[in-house]
Amino acid sequence: MVSLPRSGHGLFRCPVCRLELTAAAGALVCRNRHGFDLAREGYVNLLSSRRRRPAGGGDSAVQLRHRAAFLDAGYFDAIAGTIAEYVQQADANPTFGRWCILDAGSGTGHHLARIAEALPPLVVGIGLDISKDAARLAARRWPILAFAIADLWTEWPVHDAAVDLVISIFAPKNFPEAARVPPMAG
Repeated sequence: MVSLPRSGHGLFRCPVCRLELTAAAGALVCRNRHGFDLAREGYVNLLSSRRRRPAGGGDSAVQLRHRAAFLDAGYFDAIAGTIAEYVQQADANPTFGRWCILDAGSGTGHHLARIAEALPPLVVGIGLDISKDAARLAARRWPILAFAIADLWTEWPVHDAAVDLVISIFAPKNFPEAARVPPMAG
């Protein structure tokens, strides 16, 4: 079964040469023919070719199941609700006519999904996490969002000025990358 591309995949760029990735036969491919297979669940591994295996330190499948159960119980829903409320009250307008949100360290995808649900429709959301298990779980659970395996401590495989909102809840912070991916404030 070939995985179909998701709207958020258009925000990703090749981690090798930084060119645009396009969907082709179950993969994301750049003009230089660097290819990244879409997993059956819908996520993509965008670690550079030198480091295709995720590092240790990402959450395990067991940890993620426990976290998902905890989050599904609503204990941290106020976080996503507050972020969405702040964005709406700030009278901000999405740059591209629809909200493009990046969750750096997305884990289960819970916070990204809750924020996307709270904002006006047509939200494009992408989640980055070093854990293959996290990307798999999130992609299965939230099929409208795009998830990728990526190292948050390196350059993110996302186009410059491509997202309106960067969130990073309980995850490492890469401030230079978080500043590179949204449009310049003006």
